[in-house]
Amino acid sequence: TQETLAELSHLADALLARALATARARIAAQIGPARWTTAEGGPYEPRFAALGLGKLGGEELNYSSDVDLIS
Repeated sequence: TQETLAELSHLADALLARALATARARIAAQIGPARWTTAEGGPYEPRFAALGLGKLGGEELNYSSDVDLIS
């Protein structure tokens, strides 16, 4: 059903978010937090995004779907 497809997509989204947070934390623990400098010279923390494509992006992920990402 559509509800199942949406729930599987939400689960994949949550797992991917956690994987990105874990990777970021491990990198920060090894080499320190990422810091960039603005054009005005002030520091800021860069952001990262992962886009879900195909069935994940359309909330139609099923049990046999793969996950297509752009990061």
